[in-house]
Amino acid sequence: MDVLVCAGCGAELSVPVERVALPPEAHASGHHAWMPALMEPGTYAVDPDPWGRPWRRREEIGASEAAALGVYAPLYAVATGPRNVIVLAPGDTRGTRLLPERSGDSCLGIVAGDEPSLLCAGCGLGVGFREDDCGVWQTVRYDPGGVVRRSLGVPAPAAPVRPLPPVDPEGGWDLRWTAAAGTALARLLAASGGRAPVLPPASRPRCSAGPSNGCSRPGRPARPSAWPAPACPGRTPTSSSSPPTDGPESPGGRPGTRSPSRSPPPSGPT
Repeated sequence: MDVLVCAGCGAELSVPVERVALPPEAHASGHHAWMPALMEPGTYAVDPDPWGRPWRRREEIGASEAAALGVYAPLYAVATGPRNVIVLAPGDTRGTRLLPERSGDSCLGIVAGDEPSLLCAGCGLGVGFREDDCGVWQTVRYDPGGVVRRSLGVPAPAAPVRPLPPVDPEGGWDLRWTAAAGTALARLLAASGGRAPVLPPASRPRCSAGPSNGCSRPGRPARPSAWPAPACPGRTPTSSSSPPTDGPESPGGRPGTRSPSRSPPPSGPT
């Protein structure tokens, strides 16, 4: 378990939290729908990809530079902000002051703007951003230069398993399931090496047959693969034996961490 503290004065800016894997739906948008908290209570994650401003139009930077930033789809704009931003649930923050007037262009809530909208209540250092606009996951994102991690030296308690139905209350596919399914298919195709995956008939979801068979290279033999049993999206703790090294040293001595990405890039002109 860790506590995130202010890089300026050392004040605690979170409750004890456990580092977990960044959810695959972290960069997904819910359009005009209300979005819940991205992270489970008591957890935080680190986003290795660039997040937030400055945004650059994809046609200005080209496909190769966009790929270096982790973007392969033809998006209108690409985030070129800091990497290793820390993301956690808003209810797990402590000791911060919100400046909503620093929000960027938004609809019904606030999003990250040019300056941090969260300040350390102790010393006034800008430490991150609060987001809760429509179509955006409810998050707090701490800047990698504004906070450091202080290890508590104790293991995290066992997390309860909370199954997530694939269909949301309004009858549509849950965004977290669709993101997880897309991630699983991409990894399956990458592992196939360009050969058509051959899935056991009893375990092959009908929705996967078309995408997986359509992306194989002509002339390559099929590659047998096992379709894993369905798993509910949820916590995926990182290994405690391999502490993260993508952030500065904390006052306690172990490497700090920072996490994730901003709301979806602005839409192109219509």
